[in-house]
Amino acid sequence: MLLGQYLASVEDKNSPNFHHFLTPKQFGQQYGPASEDVAQIVSWLNGQGFSVNKVAKSNMAIEFSGSVNQVETAFHTQIHRFVINGQEHVANVSKPEDSVGACVSGCRRFAAE
Repeated sequence: MLLGQYLASVEDKNSPNFHHFLTPKQFGQQYGPASEDVAQIVSWLNGQGFSVNKVAKSNMAIEFSGSVNQVETAFHTQIHRFVINGQEHVANVSKPEDSVGACVSGCRRFAAE
């Protein structure tokens, strides 16, 4: 079943899937990347000098840490500070570039070097 169909079915009172929610692990097995792909990304991150802190049970997110310089080098992007409405934000200014970087939808937090 496609993800959109599954999501609609859990809200449909006439569906056998009504309120039949998947665990994170089940969700990852059905809709996430293969464990081998996640292992390859973890290996690549380690090879770039990052510390892999956690892989989500769903395999849909990998928490890793490293310096801003490591992010810029590994993903061929620049990290900048922006002030928006008086609040400082740190973000990449271009889409990450790399064969693994193509899998990255975003980084949630950056700590200043």
